[in-house]
Amino acid sequence: MNKTIKGLTYLLVFIAVMNLMLCATANSLLAIPRVWSVGAVFACVLVSLNLIYYLFLMISALFYRPGVPLADAELPEITVIVPAYNEGRDVAKTIDSLMNGDFPKSKLHIIAIDDGSADDTWAWIKLAANKYRNNVIPVKHPENRGKRQALHTGFGMAKTEVVVTADSDSIVTAGALRALVSHFRDAKTGGVAGNLRVANLNDTLPQLLDVNFVFAFDLIRSSQSVFRCVFCTPGALSAYRRSAIMPFIDQWADETFAGAPAGIGEDRALASGLLKSGYNVVFERQAVSYTKIPADYRNVCRMFLRWSRGDLRETMKMYGYVFDRLTFQRAVMIFNMLMQSIWVFSAFLWVAGFLLMAVVNPVLLTGFFNASILIWASVPAIVYALRRGGAIWAFSYAIFYMTFMFWLVPYSVLTIGNSKWLTRGMEADDEAGVRTADGVARS
Repeated sequence: MNKTIKGLTYLLVFIAVMNLMLCATANSLLAIPRVWSVGAVFACVLVSLNLIYYLFLMISALFYRPGVPLADAELPEITVIVPAYNEGRDVAKTIDSLMNGDFPKSKLHIIAIDDGSADDTWAWIKLAANKYRNNVIPVKHPENRGKRQALHTGFGMAKTEVVVTADSDSIVTAGALRALVSHFRDAKTGGVAGNLRVANLNDTLPQLLDVNFVFAFDLIRSSQSVFRCVFCTPGALSAYRRSAIMPFIDQWADETFAGAPAGIGEDRALASGLLKSGYNVVFERQAVSYTKIPADYRNVCRMFLRWSRGDLRETMKMYGYVFDRLTFQRAVMIFNMLMQSIWVFSAFLWVAGFLLMAVVNPVLLTGFFNASILIWASVPAIVYALRRGGAIWAFSYAIFYMTFMFWLVPYSVLTIGNSKWLTRGMEADDEAGVRTADGVARS
């Protein structure tokens, strides 16, 4: 109750600040040239739409409730697929975290897949298989086929109705599997998204990016879960109803974009396939998995480019079916999709406006930059303050993003056909023109 009151207080302060900014902008329209007036009016419209969307997210997220974990006797048998590529010892740590949880070992099966690694990943998988002989099945692809194909192998081998996916660089918390699986009491539930948290918070960039994780999971996915239409089931930890996945798993595994294999966006594609098939997709806040993220600027940009391109592709696909039948759930999906599309459009306008004002009116540029940070960071700051404390990180992240990463979304649109993973192995080297293996974790 105290958190709810605190959240509503933050919300009222945010509304007041936004109203003051809109009024100040409107009052200044007559004092600037006509071309700027038109731009300011258009900016007010965009700000108003974002304000409405933020309010919708925050209010609906207040109604989110986690699932009620099942007792041991009620839990079904499950299969956890752990695809690995050049993860080394980390894959063994992931398997240990799964085996050391509170899920009954007699009902837990793990398929660990080495997707053609060039390092000692296979040795660590075999070691884990020997350690947990009754639970772990080791599988090796002779060459790297990509994450979709590795998961396709796992889904094909699984014998249980509930299948969980876990990234091989993540640490799954003790109660996560139980929390995920308990949602499948509802026959309409096709997928459950886990809750990702940043593991390497001692590094500066991951600490900043933790704001993005908290905003995406504790607000956006919580809101979407209220309406049973979560857009993304993250590969680092999610659960699926196998009978709901299998009808489209082959098409998903062999999916292409612009004539090339779709090597990214596999997690959003699974959730989208379930929603298209009429299943519900929900979020479980108690199913926590800690994952490492890049700690240097270049690989952070690569990670965001991959995410952005994948989101753009899947949103385009969703537009192709979301209007097939009109339900309240579909209406909420459309609203979310439209706002995500507006964010993409706004990114282009922001870059154009920033460059134009830098040349024509540097004084106005300062106000534009500061207003952008305040508007964009206020809601993440509220959410972060409630969940982690230290709202200053949200504004620090906004300054960092606006200064150094504003170009990512426009560039993603212009290079949407690029399906490279970008943050691991030789593929990243090809993109950068260097010959080092970064081995950066994925989310």
